[in-house]
Amino acid sequence: MMTTMCLSIAVLPWTLIEGGMSKGGWAGSTSPGSENPYGEVFQGGPDLGIQYYFNSTFSRICCQAIGCEYKQGCYFVDVGCGQSKNGVPFPTTQLHWEVRGVEPVVRCNNSRGVGAYYIFHARVFPMET
Repeated sequence: MMTTMCLSIAVLPWTLIEGGMSKGGWAGSTSPGSENPYGEVFQGGPDLGIQYYFNSTFSRICCQAIGCEYKQGCYFVDVGCGQSKNGVPFPTTQLHWEVRGVEPVVRCNNSRGVGAYYIFHARVFPMET
């Protein structure tokens, strides 16, 4: 019984609150690319974060994504560049998601200077303090 309780406590901070569906988009040839909304509004709140995951098999894409802080509002943040390996999406840095009723949005470009298709999904979760 003690082992089960410890495992539950260790897993709880990473519990998924919202997200999971995938959305396709086009990474243009110029930075930062056109905005690609997720198509679903996520409820933010204190101590919540969002993490984006990208799947781009044949191209290395560079992306910006929206993070939201209570005092600063929502804004685009560079979340890095990457390319999927063996179909596994690459994760971005974790961003704050403190504002309620906001739709995640990304914008990406192909680092090779030509367009490329990508898939992304986003997850909101409790952030560790």
